[in-house]
Amino acid sequence: MKDEKYKKFAKYYDAIYNRVFYNDYANFVKMIIDEYLFSRVKLLDVACGTGLFINEVRKKIPNSVVSGFDSSLSMLLIAKKRNKGVIFYNQSFCDFYIKEKFNVIVSTFDSINYILSQSELSVFLKNISEHLTDDGLFIFDFNTKFKNPPQEIRLNNVAMINEIKGKFWHIKISIKDKNKIYNEKHTERLYSKKEMYEALKHNGFRNVIFYSDLKGTAEIYNASRLFVVAKKREGSSPSSK
Repeated sequence: MKDEKYKKFAKYYDAIYNRVFYNDYANFVKMIIDEYLFSRVKLLDVACGTGLFINEVRKKIPNSVVSGFDSSLSMLLIAKKRNKGVIFYNQSFCDFYIKEKFNVIVSTFDSINYILSQSELSVFLKNISEHLTDDGLFIFDFNTKFKNPPQEIRLNNVAMINEIKGKFWHIKISIKDKNKIYNEKHTERLYSKKEMYEALKHNGFRNVIFYSDLKGTAEIYNASRLFVVAKKREGSSPSSK
């Protein structure tokens, strides 16, 4: 799971995960929200990192109420400086708890792949469902079993060494900061479309739609990343539409 392993990585995060991606992601989320005709938007960004997505989505949907949480305090410090007036929470990924419900919950940039088992995935999705209003939307992306990254990526002062072993993607990150080098290791679980679909259906979601890109292109069989829109089943909680 994401945590303080990002402490040294935080200030380099934006150099790797650029603003163009988050701008496109915000456009995608707005497109989906417009399709569902929400009269007002109360949005939670799960594993919000440095707050780039929140910064972009507030521009696209200016009347929205947006909050975010992350397990990394280092990331949140940057997010708070970037997004004045936004409420941020320091919470763990799977078992977060916020005393509010949202009609849109978003998790960007394969954060869900940091969940390494299907049992943990089920716990996470149930928790997402419990934080959504009736007919609320969970919008996210995940890396699939077709992921095939280059063996090595270098960007600015950051080097990433990638290795796929079965269902797991192992990432070694080296960060050069002046005369020091910091090394970090990350592991992602690669899920199939079937695994993700069944987990969503089992944990209170319906009308699950998969896309192959942020333009809303229909799902491609061997896509290395899928974007998902899942609607919560109606229950007893009041809708915010």
